[in-house]
Amino acid sequence: MAEYQAPMAEKLRKSVGNVTYYIMHGKTFARAKVAHVKNAKTPKQLRHRATFTMLVQLARVLIETTRTGFPEKAKGRSSSNEFVRANKNFVEVDENYEATIDLEKLQVSGGKLPCFFEVTVTYNADGRMLTFQQEAQSNSLLNSDPKDLLYASILETKTNLSGIVSLRARGESGVTSIELPEIWTVENCNVYLFATSENGYLASPSQHVKITTA
Repeated sequence: MAEYQAPMAEKLRKSVGNVTYYIMHGKTFARAKVAHVKNAKTPKQLRHRATFTMLVQLARVLIETTRTGFPEKAKGRSSSNEFVRANKNFVEVDENYEATIDLEKLQVSGGKLPCFFEVTVTYNADGRMLTFQQEAQSNSLLNSDPKDLLYASILETKTNLSGIVSLRARGESGVTSIELPEIWTVENCNVYLFATSENGYLASPSQHVKITTA
């Protein structure tokens, strides 16, 4: 079984918005509040703007991921537009027009490829290594192509930074390891897996996965 060191995407994205994160019942949520809405006259408009504001700010953080994860774009739409479209139904807005989303439901990719991955994620504090153990998948049951390429997107909520890691083809087994940036803590990391076709033209929805500690 092969193992190799995968570089984190060179560009780590940080938000300039007002998204904050909190933990409740063991889950991490993102929250954003609209400070001012120009010409908004109805509660519906305020809720819509709160949802849009939150997702646009998250899209900025995850831009390196969404460029890969949303290759199928309608004419005139960007990957950030598709990210907002994929996640708008997961956002809840309260009476104070604060928008909240459960990060386990967040979709960092979208498409019709199968969203099923035999990948476990383990963190070892010695060396700050995050390891992805991947098992080969057969296309006979999943109607998938073993040449599909798997990716891991990592969102670190304390720094509001993200990175994307290239894993292996769907039909391969092996281990991929990365070293977490010094300013990251594993407790604040959310990992999402997704696949694209070999040519990058198609993608799957994403799957949030738990990190276990070695």
